[in-house]
Amino acid sequence: MGAGADGIIVVTDGCDDGTDNMLDLLDTAGLVPHLQNPARRGKSLQ
Repeated sequence: MGAGADGIIVVTDGCDDGTDNMLDLLDTAGLVPHLQNPARRGKSLQ
């Protein structure tokens, strides 16, 4: 990567549009690491 990074890690937090499913498939294929960051009950992630 040209910016001096070794890789990309994608973190999602409760997607409801299917993005997390697509990223899980990419993770399973070994293309992009995908981590879930679940919201705590009553807490905003923003």
